[in-house]
Parts: sequence; structure tokens; C-alpha cells
Amino acid sequence: INVYARKRPLFDPEKKRGEYDVVSVKSGSTAVVHNCQMHADLKRMFVKHCAYTLSGGVFDEDAQEHDVYDRSAAPLVAGTLKGGVGALFMYGQTGSGKTHTMENIEKHAIEALFVGDGAAAGAKSIKVSYFEIAGKACVDLLQPGRVEIRLKELFEEQGDALTGQMEVELMGAKEPVVTSASDLKKVIDEGKSRRQTSATQCNASSSRSHAVMRLTVTLSDGSMGRLTLVDCAGSERKEDNTHHNEKQRKETAEINASLYALKECVRFRRLKFSGARNSNVHVPYRNSPLTRVLAECFVREDAGVAVIGTMSPASIDTEHSLATLKTINAIGGNEDS
Repeated sequence: INVYARKRPLFDPEKKRGEYDVVSVKSGSTAVVHNCQMHADLKRMFVKHCAYTLSGGVFDEDAQEHDVYDRSAAPLVAGTLKGGVGALFMYGQTGSGKTHTMENIEKHAIEALFVGDGAAAGAKSIKVSYFEIAGKACVDLLQPGRVEIRLKELFEEQGDALTGQMEVELMGAKEPVVTSASDLKKVIDEGKSRRQTSATQCNASSSRSHAVMRLTVTLSDGSMGRLTLVDCAGSERKEDNTHHNEKQRKETAEINASLYALKECVRFRRLKFSGARNSNVHVPYRNSPLTRVLAECFVREDAGVAVIGTMSPASIDTEHSLATLKTINAIGGNEDS
């Protein structure tokens, strides 16, 4: 499991509002949030410097898109082209650059699968699934009319015993097979046009669902690999609910619950496979539709998993950035700094 963070630039409108940069990146591996707080006398202020060192590294605001891809996603693509499975998911506050980062990772992954590494590895075709998870519902983004998908677990058998290998079948999903980068891009664009967004206090066009893209690659030798990319719904604090209507508050509760389930599954997977192995550890992937979709990455030891937490540097978003770093730091198995 590799954990990364990415800091976006401070935008001009934020500067004009008087916002200032509260996030520093040290040596490409540590993010420091400079949290301005008040003393108990409510008269004097002080700055608490909260540092988080992440296993994968930290990208600053000047990081190039290809660098982010090469370090975080390229190893997962390479594993997929060898018949493995991998998942990358974006986590962070609404407006922190999640979707922007994911779109660029998608772009580079498509190029690698069809033009670069894919051609060398003998990728024949790719079956693509694209759907959103809103609450407990999985809705196909490749069909009109908000068609719901059912998740069915399939376990691999060897004789009379289960091997421990499994996958989740998407019952009722439209899963076109594409043979070119341009065809795959068209499918993705179609899905994105159907994704649910709504205005929130944080962002005028906030994603209120998790978008999941599954790319199942058929190789020339007949073997198959799978890459799953998840653009999580924007994580928001309980305090933000004061600006939401009842429907939005329910959505936020469901989003936060699924993100918590995801965090727990990654944590239990780490306990199961790293260090002193414990085969008795059960990864609770059935706790949410999001974690069920990613189940094979939690139960297979050879699966690759990466998480990128995105941060806004604006002073008004200090608590959000701290919460993101705290969450992804815990996923990586570290205590708070």
C-alpha cells in the first residue's frame, strides 16, 4: 500500500480574498500544515506545525502531471499488464484537486495501456465498466435511465476448496470492450456526463458520489488483469452540514460512512499481509458497496493499492487538509506526527 499526498496551488481568487498558504512540502516526502490557533486566554495566537511523512511521498504545487502518474499509478498499470490487480483512489476535500488529478492519471494510464506498455505487453482488448456509488446504490454511468447494478461475489475454486482468489461481478452493467485509446476515452466521457453533482458550501459543482472505473485487460496469452480507479466523493466535515439541506446532510453521512469503511479495509489488509502475517484477520469489505467493489484488492496479497490525498493550501481549509492527512496517514499505518 503506497500513500501519497498532493498539494494544489493557491488560486488567485483565494489570494484576493486574503487567504494565505498554510501547507509546506519538505524533501518530497513530508507535508507540514501550519495551523494557526488561539491560546487559552483568547488574546494571543500561535502556530502549530503538524508534519506527516508518507510512504509514497508528497507532491507540491509545482509537480508535473506525468511525475504524479509515474510514481503513483504507473506501477499499478504495469502490474495489470502482468495479469495482476490494482486499485488507486483519490481522497480529499471537495475542491482540493481530486478530480483534476484523477483525470490526468486516467489520461496517462490510457496511453500506457494502448500505446506504450500495453502494446509491449500484448494487451489485446479492455473491458470497461464505469459506475457511481451513491449511498447503497450502484448506478451504471454507461446506460441512460440510472440503471442500478447488483454486485455478485465470485470465488475461485481449486478442487473442493476455495483458493482465496475472488472477484466481484457487476450484474446488469454495460461493459463495452474497446481496442483503442480513442474508444476508451469516448466511453469515459459518456460516463462522466451522467455523474451526479450538486452545489455545496465548498464547491459549486461538488461530486456527491464515488465514481468507479474498472478496466479489465485481456492479454495475448489469455490471462487477465484489472485496474480500478476510484474518484471518491468530496470528504466534508460535520461542521459543513450546517450549510446543507436534509438531502445533502444524508448524502454527506453516507459518503463519510463509505470512506470510513474504505479506510478500515485498507488498514485490515495491511494487518493481514504485512509484517507478522495473520491469516485469521478478516478484511470487512462487505460493509459498503464501495469496499465490495474493491474486494479483490483487499483479499489478494499480490494486489497493488495506492491512495492519493489531495490538499488545498488555503488557510480557510486548514482543518480539511489536516483531516485528509490524518486519514491517509492512518491508512498507511502511521500514528499522527
